[in-house]
Amino acid sequence: MSMKKQADAAARRVSGFSKGVLLFLCFALLFTACARETPGDADETSEEPLLTRVSCKTAYFSSDSLNPYFCTTSLNASLMPMVYAGLFSVQRDGTAEPDVAASYTESENEVKIVLPTTGVFSDGSAVTANDVVYSFEKAKSSAVYAQQMSGIAEAKADSPLEVTFSFSDKLPDRLLLLTFPIVKNQTAETADARPIGTGQYRWTESEDETVLTLCAGESESQIETVRLIPVSDSSNLMYTLQTGEIDFFVSDLFGGRLGRTGGQMGDI
Repeated sequence: MSMKKQADAAARRVSGFSKGVLLFLCFALLFTACARETPGDADETSEEPLLTRVSCKTAYFSSDSLNPYFCTTSLNASLMPMVYAGLFSVQRDGTAEPDVAASYTESENEVKIVLPTTGVFSDGSAVTANDVVYSFEKAKSSAVYAQQMSGIAEAKADSPLEVTFSFSDKLPDRLLLLTFPIVKNQTAETADARPIGTGQYRWTESEDETVLTLCAGESESQIETVRLIPVSDSSNLMYTLQTGEIDFFVSDLFGGRLGRTGGQMGDI
């Protein structure tokens, strides 16, 4: 199946989503080789991978925000799931599974979320109902998530660890709307802010560069750090990939077909 057909199929599966979110779900990830660390005396007959990816580089628009609720470009928005998880995550078959949410119950026009009692944020603190309601309010006014939020009438904190979402209509696949980033209360107030998130990575910044660093306790990813390389023109992304200035970038493929990359392409 072509990438365009895959995107169309995904669009049909999650018909309640806005176009921006559909693009977000249908990105293709273009990889060249990331920096790797090779064990010195590894057994060549072992079934385990001999190479461990240590560090990668990717592009972002320095003129756009890295706050998920202030960014406007698909390139920067594509990086947000690394730092910010939602109450639910989208699976390959288009269904939703709890992510930040510990459990949930559904009624006719409501979904009640129960949050975990242990730390989920990258600073080790637990997610509270106030954090979720704050994130929802930010999502409603954001460029990327506003249309997705239009089907949700209200988010109400019932207790410190319980939130009820009321939907304006009985939407199919409504759990897929609860995939907006969860950030810590009051940390996403300005475009320059780097909100505390719930994803696998956290922001690490210096005067010279911005880096995504794998959070303590995360073992699923082989990539320990992702360095963000500022770019100003999307037309140069393929060139910077081919020259090795970056190791991967994300494209929604709705702007036309990609040429030969010399790398690998896969769905995310």
